[in-house]
Amino acid sequence: MNKINPLFDAVSEIDDKTVADFIPKYKTKPRKALKIAVITVAAALLLGTTAAATTLGDNPIVKINNNQVVPLHSSYVDENGWTVETTAVRLPFDTTCYTPVGEVRAVFDSELHEDGIYDELGVRLDDVSNGINFYINAEKNGEIPMTLMHGCYYDNYHQHETITPEGEIIIEFWQDPIQALESANRESMTVDEKLEEWRRYGNDFLEYGGFEHPSMRELYESGSGVSVGSADVHKFESTPSEAMKLYGYAPVSMDGCSEKAGMTAVMYKGTDNDTGEYTIFQQMFVYTLVDEQSGAEIVFTVWRSAENKDTYTDHFDFEYEYIQLNTGTQARLHQSADNSYILEFEKDGAAYGLQLGRERNLAESILEKMELL
Repeated sequence: MNKINPLFDAVSEIDDKTVADFIPKYKTKPRKALKIAVITVAAALLLGTTAAATTLGDNPIVKINNNQVVPLHSSYVDENGWTVETTAVRLPFDTTCYTPVGEVRAVFDSELHEDGIYDELGVRLDDVSNGINFYINAEKNGEIPMTLMHGCYYDNYHQHETITPEGEIIIEFWQDPIQALESANRESMTVDEKLEEWRRYGNDFLEYGGFEHPSMRELYESGSGVSVGSADVHKFESTPSEAMKLYGYAPVSMDGCSEKAGMTAVMYKGTDNDTGEYTIFQQMFVYTLVDEQSGAEIVFTVWRSAENKDTYTDHFDFEYEYIQLNTGTQARLHQSADNSYILEFEKDGAAYGLQLGRERNLAESILEKMELL
């Protein structure tokens, strides 16, 4: 069988009764969390994938189902002398995940064999980007090279993954006929059926306190075209203003700027150390405003609580330009690897990260419109 059959090819020769006998309703559960493997000299087996120890090299060749794709790739030398290379590969699924900003770098701990993967806003990607595979290679003279892999796997797909001795990354996904029909079954589920799935395998936020937030039912019934990749990341097709009503919040409003449809909401949740209760302790919103005069798009990333902003960018060693604000604080501006500008500041208890493209002059203009200059 061709491993990449379209859905209709995959099911065309299956008897309806056979399918009904084999597929219970609601069987498919949410995608599983990111996993990690550490590969040293020998090959290792991880979640049905294979990987051999190798140096990934500059801009490694990556193929998904035999089609070459362009990954995000970076390399730097950390404070302990390790050369850390990070390759990020977006998977061919609608995974409703957070999209990295700028360069992606991993932090490598040679003693614990642990790491975190961050973008230029300091967002830890292995927590919220479950639609991206990450490959981290760390080397240092006199030390055994280490390769770490973070990836997703999907219940309704077979997958096979190999890193060749030459450093080529080969990823394959395919469905058998039963898996194809399971996927189709999930796409046609009603709101009640989707909620039942979340109750069995996840949660619908009803038990969580903290910041105002919608239940899973409210998300599905909002009419905002919401898609849910996990219990933590939600994408909306509606305008930011319409979507944020569900969270009791609102986007920035500036003269001369209009909202672009589409928003991503990320929920950070945990257990309150004092009360032991489930709590939403941070919300992050990503949306776009358009400068009506120039047509430039400004992408806002907003942490609702600056106090709870948990980010890390020290390993990037950015050269910041600082802009004094009338609040007594400073905004900081830096250029990404592609020469685009990223502006960061705080206002009214929230933290902001703005992607300005290559329009340096937008920095002061936006700060003025937000009454910070």
